[in-house]
Amino acid sequence: MNTQKPRLLTTDTLVVQETRNVMRSEYSIFDDNGTEIAQITQAGSLGRRMLGIGVKYDIFDVDEDGKEGDKLLTITDPANVFGDTYKVLTPNGAQIATAKTKRFSLKSRLTLSVKGLSDVDVDGGFRGKNYALTSKGRPIATIDRKYRGLKGAITGKDTYALHLEPNLNEETRAAVIGTALVIDIVRRKNDEAVAVSVS
Repeated sequence: MNTQKPRLLTTDTLVVQETRNVMRSEYSIFDDNGTEIAQITQAGSLGRRMLGIGVKYDIFDVDEDGKEGDKLLTITDPANVFGDTYKVLTPNGAQIATAKTKRFSLKSRLTLSVKGLSDVDVDGGFRGKNYALTSKGRPIATIDRKYRGLKGAITGKDTYALHLEPNLNEETRAAVIGTALVIDIVRRKNDEAVAVSVS
């Protein structure tokens, strides 16, 4: 039995790469040396994926041989008329974080809840290039869309770095990673909605 902890939960700098196509978005997560350590798959019917509602994202470990391993996290985005409520779940279904948005609000606003942390907020505006997740004003993670530390030829795709505070315990770290991924999903949906409204 392999008791080694997943590298996703032990690595302080994660580089997330998104590849978009008509059918779905595909994600890979690398360490800062360019080694793939996790994959994210998007599930749900084609119609729901195209509308961006009622879908889920499963995050799987990738072992040192590049093979998909155990499921580490799930992000759900159930259909909701009045807004979005994203949930970050462990493999056994325990909820460790949520993010809520209002669908008909003129001002984009996220309400975040992360297990093990209080007063979680986004510092810098999640629609910008760079921002931070904070708990009681203390940084717990930063998102850097201008990051250039990744080695390897993965340019030309939507790539950003997630820098995690090293003193987070494993469950809190998993919740923060899931929350950061949710924020990026929300940001992308908002950008797409703006593009449609002005086209």
